[in-house]
Amino acid sequence: MNFILSLNTSLAGEGVTGKPALNAAAMLQRDMEKTLSASDSPRNRIHVLPPEAGIPGENWIIEITLEEITVRSGDSLGCVYALLFISETFLGVNPWWFWNDQIFNNRPGIPVPTGTHHSRRHAVRFRGWFINDEVLIEHWAGAAEPENTEYWAMVFEALLRCGGNMAIPGTDRNSRKYSVLAADMGLWLTHHHAQPLGAEMFLRAYPGKTPVYTINSALFEQLWEQAVIEQKEYKVIWGLGFRGQGDYPFWENDPGCTTTRQRGDRISSIMNRQYEIIKRRYSIISPGKVKLRTPVNVWSPEITAASGISITYRLVQK
Repeated sequence: MNFILSLNTSLAGEGVTGKPALNAAAMLQRDMEKTLSASDSPRNRIHVLPPEAGIPGENWIIEITLEEITVRSGDSLGCVYALLFISETFLGVNPWWFWNDQIFNNRPGIPVPTGTHHSRRHAVRFRGWFINDEVLIEHWAGAAEPENTEYWAMVFEALLRCGGNMAIPGTDRNSRKYSVLAADMGLWLTHHHAQPLGAEMFLRAYPGKTPVYTINSALFEQLWEQAVIEQKEYKVIWGLGFRGQGDYPFWENDPGCTTTRQRGDRISSIMNRQYEIIKRRYSIISPGKVKLRTPVNVWSPEITAASGISITYRLVQK
């Protein structure tokens, strides 16, 4: 016995609320229009229920009867994964459909066997991409869409279809421009190694100022504070670290750091300061409600600064 998935199938429910679920529902509706044609198939529905406490986060259950596909999930990202599962499994939309120029053959209806499908457990808690060298996307997209929003949405959609849940949404201006889009699609945000806490680049915010922490620590910390405030509504894995201004070692501008010991001590003290800023800001924003996740960004030239590694490791274990 089969449920018939067709253009006469409606998609709705109390669970289609919030930007991630709404975006995923729009993707599935788009995919139905790409793969199905008008028909006299029976009217039925995909019914999306609100998240349930009994289902773990990012997990889902899809129950199929003759009249209805019921989508149950543990949270908004579980709902996203469930709707994309329907797109891939029943409509045949490949995770890389956009990038591979997949060709679709419209059908009047697709028989979907009745039964129950369960999500699989992910072996790794956080799974994501660092969208690097994104100038290649910009040059490829050309002037047709200066903001490249459509193409970045396709990157994030492919990540979600592959089971990802986290992104570094670009570098410098792009990371700040597209972080909202990534969050709206349900992804966790994390940060480029040259932009701890997702902050603005120092010289973009303070052109003409000296990008040395011991000289302008207050300005660096203002950027970190502002970054925490700007991302307070998002799911964030806070990237701690200190590369310096731009993508080169901070000691090239700081004559006070000539040995690995000095460099390691500087990195350690700054990372502890960043952690304090996050804790303090979150105690104001959401007292007692937020579990901080703070991985360490240690870029290859800093790895030799070993005195910083043990200190920051203990910091992250708090």
